[in-house]
Amino acid sequence: MIGVTKSENLEKINFFLYDESIGEFIFEDVRGLFYENCLIKNIIANDITNDAYMDLIVTVFYPKENKTETDINMFDELTGIYKKIYTITEDNGKFLMGDFDGDRLYTYNFINLYIL
Repeated sequence: MIGVTKSENLEKINFFLYDESIGEFIFEDVRGLFYENCLIKNIIANDITNDAYMDLIVTVFYPKENKTETDINMFDELTGIYKKIYTITEDNGKFLMGDFDGDRLYTYNFINLYIL
C-alpha cells in the first residue's frame, strides 16, 4: 500500500507493507520522494520501464502558487532512490494510466499515459 505522511510543511510518500507473521503494516520510507509546501493529490504506481521496479507518478498541488504539477519518478536500482525524470505542468493533475492495448510499456514512451 502507498500512503502519505505529513509533518508541518513536508509531505512524504511511504510504502506500508503487510507482515503476516505479526499481523501489522510495516512502514517503509520511499527514498527520494518528499514535497514541501504542497499537497499530494494523486499517486500512480506502475512499472513503466518494465525493469521489475515500481515507478511512481505523483501529482502535487501548490496552494501558494495555485498550481498543480505531475512528477514522473523512476526508481534507480543503483542508488535505491526515486529520481524525478520529468514534470508535467499543464495537465492540472488529471491522469489515468494503463496498458489499454495489452502490450507492455518498454521505454520512456508515455503513449499509454492518458489525460482525462
